[in-house]
Amino acid sequence: MLGDPRRLLPKGESTGRASFLELFFDLAFVFALTQVVSRGVDGLIRARGVHDFGINVVSAAKVIFLLLALWAVWQGTAWTTSRYDPYHPTVQLVVLIALVASLVMGVGTLRAFGGAGATFVAGYVIAQVSRPLLLAIALRGDERQRLKVRMLITYAATAVLWILGVLLAGSGARLFFWGPALAIEYLANRFGWPVPGLGRSAPARWSIAGAHLAERYQQFFLVALGEVVLVTGLTYVSEGRSLASTVAFAVAVGKSILIWRIYFYRAGQILAEAVQASPTPARIGQSAADSHMIMIAGVIVRATRLYVR
Repeated sequence: MLGDPRRLLPKGESTGRASFLELFFDLAFVFALTQVVSRGVDGLIRARGVHDFGINVVSAAKVIFLLLALWAVWQGTAWTTSRYDPYHPTVQLVVLIALVASLVMGVGTLRAFGGAGATFVAGYVIAQVSRPLLLAIALRGDERQRLKVRMLITYAATAVLWILGVLLAGSGARLFFWGPALAIEYLANRFGWPVPGLGRSAPARWSIAGAHLAERYQQFFLVALGEVVLVTGLTYVSEGRSLASTVAFAVAVGKSILIWRIYFYRAGQILAEAVQASPTPARIGQSAADSHMIMIAGVIVRATRLYVR
C-alpha cells in the first residue's frame, strides 16, 4: 500500500472510465438518497395541516442539510479517484471506507436529528477524516502531502463540532453545531483548504482527470434520477391502477425521460468536453460540483413531492 507516492498518480488507463469499485460505491448512495427522500416525506407529512412557517422551514433545512452532507462525502471521494489512480490500493481503501461509511450514514439519516444522530455523525466523520489521513500517509515526501495535511486538520477540527452536536444538543439544536461544521468544510474546499501557518493551495493548479470527473458527476446524477423512477413506481403501485393514477404515472415517467434526455445528450456531454479542454480543469470541476449539487437537490425534491402527492 505504501511506497513511491508517484504510484498514486493516475495512469493512462485510469483517467477515463470509472472503476467497478466506484460504481459499487455509487450503489451505497441509492440507499442513502432513498433515506433522504424518506426523511423529506416524513417532514412533509408532519407538516400537513401545520401552518407554522418556522416549523416547515426547519424541516426543509434539515433535509437539505442531510443531502449536502451526503454530497460532501460522495464528491470528496469522486475527486480523489479523479486526482489519483483509482486502482491503487490506498485509493481503493479510501473508496471502500467511504462506501461503508455512506451506508452507516444512510442508516442514521432518517433519525439523524433524533436517536440516530451518533450513527450519522460516525459515518460522516470516518469518511471525511480517513480520506486525507490515508492519502497523507501514502504521499509522504511528496509536495501533494501538504494539501492532505491541511484537509486532515480541517476535518479533525470540524469533527469536534459534529461530535458536540450529538453530545450536547437536542434534535432541534444540532444544526447550530453541524451547520457551521459543514459550512467550514465547503468553504475550505472552495478556497484551497487554508490553515494558519500552512498556507493554502490554488484549486486552479490542482491536476485532475477531467473526463473521469465528468463521468462521475454523470453517474451520480443518474443515481438521483433513478430515485425519481423508483418513487414514481412505488407511488403508482400504492395508489392502485386507476385512470387518474395511470395518467399521472405516465406523465411522471415522461418527465424523467425528458430530464435524462436533456442532461445526458446535451449538458452532460458539454461538461466532459469543457473539462477536457480547460487549462484549469479543477476550476471547471468546482463549477460542475455547484451546478450538479443544485440539480440533484431539485431531483430529490421532485421525488419527495411525488411520494406525498
